[in-house]
Amino acid sequence: MSFTFRPAIFGSVSLRQWQWSLLIPLLTACTTTGRATVTTSGCEWTRPILVSRLDQLTDLTARQILAHNETGRRLCGWGAKAARKQP
Repeated sequence: MSFTFRPAIFGSVSLRQWQWSLLIPLLTACTTTGRATVTTSGCEWTRPILVSRLDQLTDLTARQILAHNETGRRLCGWGAKAARKQP
């Protein structure tokens, strides 16, 4: 006489079916469509940082803003027109 342990969570489903029902979603989550991913340069969603006369900046913050704006000018072509369009 053999005894098989069957927890109540299986119901009428066999253990093998229950294992596959858990395994298949995990395996399909790892598949890819073979399409290339699109990377952007960031120029679509970044803008120059504009400083008001009322802003109180530390030297480090001013250098970081300057580096950001110079990088945008070099990579994205930001200029005087781009700065004026900023709301």
